[in-house]
Amino acid sequence: MATLAQQRQTIREGITASRAATGADERRAIGRRLEAERRGIKEDLNALEKSPRRSAQLPRVERRGGVPPAMGVGHWNPSRLPSGGGGLASPIEEVSRTLHPPRVVWSSDGLVAFSLQRTNELVMRDAQGVEETRIFANAP
Repeated sequence: MATLAQQRQTIREGITASRAATGADERRAIGRRLEAERRGIKEDLNALEKSPRRSAQLPRVERRGGVPPAMGVGHWNPSRLPSGGGGLASPIEEVSRTLHPPRVVWSSDGLVAFSLQRTNELVMRDAQGVEETRIFANAP
């Protein structure tokens, strides 16, 4: 019967032997092989392309101060204004409100609970008599 120290030594030797097979040289060889495969794929894809490659040239940028200062000119065109106003006219008053069913909400520590009832639908009327309805989700 082997002692505990001998068993640990045997385990250590087994682990060392199993790791030796995947040493640094083997990992480097795998990396070189994968790199060569990628280069081969790139060369194959480039060979499929019929047109010769053209090197794109960047547009020439003028030197600073090359353009003299100028005054901007704007033209007023009233036909480009929006035809009607948008939104609601103030003051806005609440016409009706419906609520989601109440539900119990607990605090994060579970010591306090309270009832929560959120708004479901809100109908409002503006100064011109236009009604707008807002519908809200019952988020958790």
